[in-house]
Amino acid sequence: IALKTDGRNKHEVVKDIPLEVSLFDANYQKVSTTTLTTNNFGSVAGSFVIPVGGLTGQYHLSIQSKKGISAQKYFRIEE
Repeated sequence: IALKTDGRNKHEVVKDIPLEVSLFDANYQKVSTTTLTTNNFGSVAGSFVIPVGGLTGQYHLSIQSKKGISAQKYFRIEE
């Protein structure tokens, strides 16, 4: 969920903002990128296909927007 904050305790959902979401493999090589747009609740939904026979280990998603939103989420791929 994309939120905007004023630096204090006020948070506001960011809606209708395009986000570039990139998938990186265990060697920090970009596997795929897609653009998703936040809905009225500030959330997005999408999916990536992990390459068959690809590396196992720690992958991550990187999220960026032209509005200054950025985030990363790490996860593991096992056999």
